Amino acid sequence: MAQIDSNSIYEVLKDTALFREVDEKIIKKLSEDKNAVKLIKKGETIYAPEKFSRSLGIVADGICRAKNNSGNKSVLLNEFRRGDIFGAAALFTDEECYVSEIVASVDCVIIFISQAQAEEFIKKDSNFAKNYIIFLSDRIRFLNRKINRFTAKTPEDRVLEYLKSQPVASDGHTVIGTDMRSLANALGISRASLYRALDSLQSQNKITKNGTSISLPQNI
Repeated sequence: MAQIDSNSIYEVLKDTALFREVDEKIIKKLSEDKNAVKLIKKGETIYAPEKFSRSLGIVADGICRAKNNSGNKSVLLNEFRRGDIFGAAALFTDEECYVSEIVASVDCVIIFISQAQAEEFIKKDSNFAKNYIIFLSDRIRFLNRKINRFTAKTPEDRVLEYLKSQPVASDGHTVIGTDMRSLANALGISRASLYRALDSLQSQNKITKNGTSISLPQNI
């Protein structure tokens, strides 16, 4: 785990989209706020429907995952790594329940920005306000892609929608950042259906698969 010092936290915040072109005094002040930085142990629940803080979380180190639990089934919603932001649904709302459960997959360092701090930053710096709006817009697009994925009629359609939503590396490949079991759970299908869907898409020349590296043609 990375050392928790103000310089390390400053570097994480400076590189986070939320603080792009934001006044360095704001970033410096937050990086030196010892109450804002928390150590979260592996397996610890950060947010839950009935237990959460009205704060944005920024991952400074480690990995945490958002999931939705229904009965005995757990569906992976998202994964957060260094510089990723979560908790927007906890801000500026009167709701008493959070929308999902966020758990530390490994030991994590999380920077929390309280609602009061977010309001202060929005008032003081228009770039922060703009970045926050962009972040919320990206979340809407992300959720729309989720809806498209879960309403897709066939496993092949679900897999293809998922792959379209993933980052593409400079070499043109999409790398699955999770194991097949977690991916199957995230898509709401069995592992057998997932493997059949991947084989089917490859036979239709809609993907090229080599291990966990998958290439999508430009016209897909």
